Amino acid sequence: MNRRISTERVYSLGNYQTLRLVDEVNDIPDELLLNAKFIDDLRRLQFINLDLMYRKYLILIKKLSEFNQEDAIGFLLETRENINDEITNQQES
Repeated sequence: MNRRISTERVYSLGNYQTLRLVDEVNDIPDELLLNAKFIDDLRRLQFINLDLMYRKYLILIKKLSEFNQEDAIGFLLETRENINDEITNQQES
């Protein structure tokens, strides 16, 4: 039976606001779950990924603060479209 490992971090944004980020890996074979070094490496990788996501979030929020609401929405829509195109192009390669 395959399992999953999930790691969660909660970051304080100030003013009683928090950001909850989760990194989850699914379908891990049981034999890997019994490998302590593999699990330790995977957890460290999850924490690094979560910290990277948090820092990218902070950069995005700072960038969005430069725009009015309408321009921010346009920026987000364009960014989302570009990322979706990148993912599609990677799948086609």
